[in-house]
Amino acid sequence: HCMPLSTFFVGPGKTRRSLCELVTGVRIPVPGPDHVAHFYKHGTRPALDISTISIGIAGTMKEGALSNVRVAFGAVAPTPVRAAQTEKALEGRKLDAAIIDQAAATARDEVKPIDDVRATAWYRKEMIHNITKRILGHVAQA
Repeated sequence: HCMPLSTFFVGPGKTRRSLCELVTGVRIPVPGPDHVAHFYKHGTRPALDISTISIGIAGTMKEGALSNVRVAFGAVAPTPVRAAQTEKALEGRKLDAAIIDQAAATARDEVKPIDDVRATAWYRKEMIHNITKRILGHVAQA
């Protein structure tokens, strides 16, 4: 059966897949010509380790403004999370320095990470802020 990705993850390392089920595919709509997407993963050895944080940002870029914005964070909650407030801070707005600063601050305040062996909550929040700002800067210049 099919289910939205937003309901698939239920806890750290846990999904709705039962022991007798196998994920056989993921359906992703083909993006339009103005689609932009950036992903960032940070860890001590990013290719091999569990992330300290990960960030995905996507949307449609027209005339310097983002629409249909999607922002997701990993390793800042028990499951991957969509960042609704950060998306709202970006939706329909031109990516100038003030909007990028506002969205990065919203992202930092939106996440509620924990302290663990990989990083402190404070460090994760600062990384979310700084990397969100960097990614949006790249999107604005693209």
